[in-house]
Amino acid sequence: MSMFSGNSEFFGLDIGTSAIRVVQMKGGRSGKVLAQYGSIDIDPKISKSDANLDIQKLGQSVKKLIADTRITTPNVAVGIPSNRVFMTVVDIEKLAPKELDQSIRLKADSLIP
Repeated sequence: MSMFSGNSEFFGLDIGTSAIRVVQMKGGRSGKVLAQYGSIDIDPKISKSDANLDIQKLGQSVKKLIADTRITTPNVAVGIPSNRVFMTVVDIEKLAPKELDQSIRLKADSLIP
């Protein structure tokens, strides 16, 4: 699926620190046009919180915004706040496919607190 070419439909979901935004484009190979868009303000404390209640409130806000803007596709491209992103570089030696799978799982498990 390609987001900018072909007939695949996506909507963009941006979960920011103070607002949630959605946009849906429609169209084919000849070009895309704006079909739906919207935003909803959120309490910055909720977007930064790890509490289950706050995560549920954030999820409810996303659902409400999608319903209110009448997004029609289940395909989504998501943007999340940088304070929620984790990335690391891991060196893994050249291994057989089966050993590589196990090595990656062990490395990933060691990175999760």
